[in-house]
Amino acid sequence: MVYEKDNSIITEKIKYTTDDLLTMPRPRSSRIPMDRQRRAKQFAAFQALKGFGTSIREEGRFLVMKKTQSEFARSDLDEKIQALCQPGQSSILHSTKAVKVTYYLESQQKPGFGTYLDIYGVPHLVPHLKILQMEGIDIPFSDIFAIEIMDDENTKNGI
Repeated sequence: MVYEKDNSIITEKIKYTTDDLLTMPRPRSSRIPMDRQRRAKQFAAFQALKGFGTSIREEGRFLVMKKTQSEFARSDLDEKIQALCQPGQSSILHSTKAVKVTYYLESQQKPGFGTYLDIYGVPHLVPHLKILQMEGIDIPFSDIFAIEIMDDENTKNGI
């Protein structure tokens, strides 16, 4: 062993044989052991920076600016929305046709940027609020980029 004291080195040689090491008593701590519950809390996961994980996931997404559609594409989209509407007395129109809707979802961290998502299902239209509801998501008509009405063949294939 090497000890340092006041810039002078003192060397002390200690030799142990294997038999000595095997028969030595195990050193005991003078401290009182911590109970299991307190020890588990010490090593439990915690979030040092709140919102950091969300921010990292948001940065990892590919974000784009919202695309502007031509008048022709917008009128075509309006015709598809009208085709989904069934006349009725209620303010919510239930369609019986399965559709694929591509819509724009704006980022909460970076306003003006977002991503385009596809969702499949049977839509519910709320015309007075200009919202299409699918799978528990409210999609404003202004954020809809494309609607594809699924025929029976695509629905059977799970598309």
